[in-house]
This record gives sequence, structure tokens and C-alpha cells, in this order.
Amino acid sequence: MSNLTKFSKLAAGAIKRVDEKPSKQIIAYYFSAHWCPPCRQFTPILKKFYEITQDKLDIVFVSRDFDKKSQIDYMSNDHGNWFCIDCEEDKDAAEKQMSEWGITGIPALIVTKANGDVVTKQGREAVVSLIKTKEDPSGKTVIDTDDKGQIQLNDPANLLAEWSK
Repeated sequence: MSNLTKFSKLAAGAIKRVDEKPSKQIIAYYFSAHWCPPCRQFTPILKKFYEITQDKLDIVFVSRDFDKKSQIDYMSNDHGNWFCIDCEEDKDAAEKQMSEWGITGIPALIVTKANGDVVTKQGREAVVSLIKTKEDPSGKTVIDTDDKGQIQLNDPANLLAEWSK
């Protein structure tokens, strides 16, 4: 069972507590911060994954930012409409959950079922493995993007189905 029980969402440029709780089939807890370069690389990939799978997936952003302004900026600029854990008010609960799940660094994506059972602690690696690649004219492998520069993913629904078993 998760220590993370107080959920918020970004609304009108502020983090607001909500009565609603993550309730979809799969819940992914994303431990990240704006100041972390690997987090900033992974966040757009996770956002793309969420856009495709949001009918069965809730994401909870567990901010490791040092202040609420940084958390709000990161969420406003880079995230989807995800639940979040307030980096100031709920810091102790986030740290306790990190310890229980054995998280020693960020970014980390812990995937659970709606009942709280952990599906994987390697959610980040699983999502990253979906990135489509191609060879450029010089033969170098590069990330495949669409005509708008958006990252392309290989069959996110299949990964979600695997997590749902």
C-alpha cells in the first residue's frame, strides 16, 4: 500500500489538492524533478506514452523539486494532465515511499495496478524501450520523429496490456 494518499493537480498555475484519486487500471508513479537532466530527457517520452494510453493509465508525478515554483513550472511546461504529490506539503510521504520502493535516484517510474500491487520498478526502462529508431543517411541510428518532431513509440498499448496481466 502506498504512503502517497494526498493527491493534487495543476490548476490555474497552482497546485491544488483534489478529492479525486488515481483509479485507472494502471497507475505509474513518476519520481522526477525539473533540475535533473535525465528526467528532462525522459519526461517527453512519458508524456507521449500517456497521450496514447491515458484511457487506462493514471500518472502521479512525485516531485523531487526543491520548491513549489519549480514543480509548477515543470508541470506547466512539460507534463500531461497528471496527478501530483506536492513537493513541499507531502515531502515526507514521498521520501517514505521512495525508501519502501528502494528508489535511490531519479528519474524512476514505478508501475502499480489500481489495487496497489507493484507491477514493475523498471517502468522507465520499459517505456524507453518503445522508442522507434531509424538510420539516418550516414547510417547512424537516430530517434524516429514525425513531421512535427514528436518522438514515435512502438505499440504502447501492448506494454500497457502486459502491465495489466
